[in-house]
Amino acid sequence: RNTMSNNNPCPYWRVWKTADDLEQNGLSSDIELSKDCQNLTERVVKILRRWGNQWAGQGELQSLLNKSALQHEVEESIVATHSLMKWLDQRQMQSTKKCEEQSAE
Repeated sequence: RNTMSNNNPCPYWRVWKTADDLEQNGLSSDIELSKDCQNLTERVVKILRRWGNQWAGQGELQSLLNKSALQHEVEESIVATHSLMKWLDQRQMQSTKKCEEQSAE
């Protein structure tokens, strides 16, 4: 889906290209990592489009939504958030396992 051609506010702001590129190509840095982060990337694409619809064209948000490094920064954020989510899941599993072991004693 190419949001650049739709009737979006400020259709040439980078927020639209970033959303389109992430949706079509995933993360640019690593194919395996891109697959691993696909669900989170899809959520981020929806958020970017929502932000674009809500705030594109507003001067106070231009430094964020039309930033030349937006895609790079969003991709770095996806990778960091994905790593944090994996770590939290592992901690939760360890905690659950520990509780089950203590209950079995």
